[in-house]
Amino acid sequence: MKQEHSNHSSDSDQAALEWLIRLTSGKTSSQEQQAFDNWVAADPAHRQSYENILKVWKETEQLGYDQKTGRVTVPHNPRYIKRRKRSRGNWQTPALAATSVLATCLFVMWWTGWHWLLISDYTTDELRQTVHLSHGVTMTLDAQTVLDINELPGKTQVRLRSGAAWFKVENTIDEHLVQIITDHIAVTSLGTEFLVEQRVSHQFVAVTEHAVELASRSFPSQHTRLEEGHGISLDAGSTAPWRERPIDPAVIGAWRHGRLVFENASLQHVIQRLDDYHPGILLITDNTLRYQKVSGVFDIDHPDQALASLQLTFSLKIRRISPYLVLVSKS
Repeated sequence: MKQEHSNHSSDSDQAALEWLIRLTSGKTSSQEQQAFDNWVAADPAHRQSYENILKVWKETEQLGYDQKTGRVTVPHNPRYIKRRKRSRGNWQTPALAATSVLATCLFVMWWTGWHWLLISDYTTDELRQTVHLSHGVTMTLDAQTVLDINELPGKTQVRLRSGAAWFKVENTIDEHLVQIITDHIAVTSLGTEFLVEQRVSHQFVAVTEHAVELASRSFPSQHTRLEEGHGISLDAGSTAPWRERPIDPAVIGAWRHGRLVFENASLQHVIQRLDDYHPGILLITDNTLRYQKVSGVFDIDHPDQALASLQLTFSLKIRRISPYLVLVSKS
């Protein structure tokens, strides 16, 4: 399962993945090495991200490769949890065999926050899920969502650790309190329908029916009532005042119906969101592509078709290294 990280991974995690691919290719130029050194020195988070993925990479030295079957084998007692899907390939050279191992490594790293599977109440992979709780609460969970449920007398508290969840709370006569907690905000339902997102870079709340009470977990004096048709986005680590903006329910909730709707979004953002619904990693390897603007509607139940549409529109090169690793670059 991917976490927003996991779904999803932070920008520094994404960049660290790409640097690992370059530095282990055997064709690193002196200019690329200098660029890597500069990137690491620019931000402590960069160094931490690279050290994390390098540690996982070293762990994969215990993986085996069968040249006859083209399969990567995992020890009987692996340190990391395995996905249910198995790789099926037929690589013919040691170089591609190494790429297979790398794909497995990246897959594990991409599954940021894998440990939540052991302790969280609900987790999703690339599929969506609907959960019915007591007291008239229905949750629709987006792909790559992790949350905990705490049922208390008179109160249901949901801890959204990553991903997105759409809540529908019926009015109840017993005045049961329903509250959703993210890293930085607490959302209290007033008998309503609303969306809460917990991403690496931001949190987002939007109301499509009635209203919610919104409070900062870091600054208790900061709170507001968010009305129907409005949303608030809070950047991670930001202390700026909240700013409400109108929302389009058909756009923000399109994922519930198997679609993603983008208007002038960066290609990087589009790929990251499609990655949530793909059974492996979608990785942009060409930095010049990241900020190209994309508008359109994409079928998330068939992410490969969405990729094919992007490939035609932007003349992209799609390389499927394994069932779990797809690289996107210029054609």
